Amino acid sequence: MSRFSFAAVLAVCLASPISAQPEGFPPLDATEIYREMDLQTLVRAYSDMHPEVGFLSVYNAYLKEGSTQQNVGIMETSVDSRQIVLTANSETIYAVHPVNLSEQGGAVVVEVPQGMQGMANVPGWWNITDIGGLGPDRGQGGRYLFTAPGYVGEIPDGYYHFESPANTILWLLRGFVEDGDTEAAVANMQAGIRTYSLSDAANPPETTFYNTSESMTNGQPMDMLYEKEDVLPMVRQYFELNGPNANPMREGLYSLLYDAGFFDGTVDPTLMNEAAAIGDINQRTRTFNNRAPNSFKWPDESSWQWANNYADENFTDRANGVYSSSQHQVWSHMATFNSVGMTRPPRGTGSQYIYSSKDSEGQWLDGGNHYTLTIPAEPPADDFWSIILYDAEYRSMLKNESFRWGVNSYAEDLEFEDDGSAVLHFAPEQPDGVAMRNWVETNPGEGYMIWFRTYGPTDAWYDDSWILPNISKQ
Repeated sequence: MSRFSFAAVLAVCLASPISAQPEGFPPLDATEIYREMDLQTLVRAYSDMHPEVGFLSVYNAYLKEGSTQQNVGIMETSVDSRQIVLTANSETIYAVHPVNLSEQGGAVVVEVPQGMQGMANVPGWWNITDIGGLGPDRGQGGRYLFTAPGYVGEIPDGYYHFESPANTILWLLRGFVEDGDTEAAVANMQAGIRTYSLSDAANPPETTFYNTSESMTNGQPMDMLYEKEDVLPMVRQYFELNGPNANPMREGLYSLLYDAGFFDGTVDPTLMNEAAAIGDINQRTRTFNNRAPNSFKWPDESSWQWANNYADENFTDRANGVYSSSQHQVWSHMATFNSVGMTRPPRGTGSQYIYSSKDSEGQWLDGGNHYTLTIPAEPPADDFWSIILYDAEYRSMLKNESFRWGVNSYAEDLEFEDDGSAVLHFAPEQPDGVAMRNWVETNPGEGYMIWFRTYGPTDAWYDDSWILPNISKQ
């Protein structure tokens, strides 16, 4: 509720003549009270459905860039700071594709080559299935079949079949670069990925590809994010594409939005703007001041927090065992997609994510300051680790003159201390005596957060014998 809410309701009540107010009734003029109710509903929609909005923002972006039923976008040189993408990792090749099941007869096939890791999600980043190593094909590749809710057609043999709870799907496949050969990773994906309607399985049309790393719309690189004013219109789009029953958790909210005139356009536009402003500050507070007591990776040692603070791909709270709406919202405000491999991978596999937006004194990270972060020796990553800086406004890779937004274990020119640790510097200018690779340029006045990722986490990650210290202001 907004800070004026109780005062507004109280004013209405006090303005009603006591003598004309029979006991038990509310004020006869309910205009302001209903306005407050509708405002609360819109703020709730902004927050609760932030995961659906994040999904649709990516879904819409790929359609805008050129994805069609047979044209698949691949970030052939991975993600960089030119694109606006929620906390993407620049060490991975991504193929991402939006699917509208009803437009393709209710059943769509995705052929997956060997060696992939990925997932298929519906709005809200609800996971349908992992693909690849932690999916049913176990990294050997295969044919996945996704069908729309209520699909009644025959399901042929030879497919990994999943009935989607929603009409819209996004699938993602990761290609991993070996020995620095990005072109080989891209070629492998293009040679093996195929998608088509099940009705065309006997003679499938050609699957084509375009490079989303270089994709430009209206002269601008790919933008997968949204402004706060876009959130509630995309809530409406979600229900238009998927109906009110795709997710039972949203049915009650749909009813309240319907009563508020949200779907027929009679809702007050100023109320929409007010709700967006309140919803935005609420969401940023949840993300950057996450109050969940179990959100800290090393609660007594360091302020680093889990980016995906839940127990599994169903966003289950790790403390009480029920669905955590707040932590689901935190993830969707910062990131995209969701899978078993990202939330509960078998020990030593998959990936783990933590982040920090404050220094050792509990102050926000400010691009005008000089900070250091020590990566202790022997980071707990069998595959690789990475540090990436993202601006607080758009949660996207930091844009700077040096065109570098982080550092990772692949960096051959990273300088180490005698004890095997590496000291990283974050500052507007390269500090004296600091190697270029150990410095990331920041922008004065700009807030940012830092993510640490470990791929193939080792025992030291699980038993907390390795701890990432706080970020220190110099």
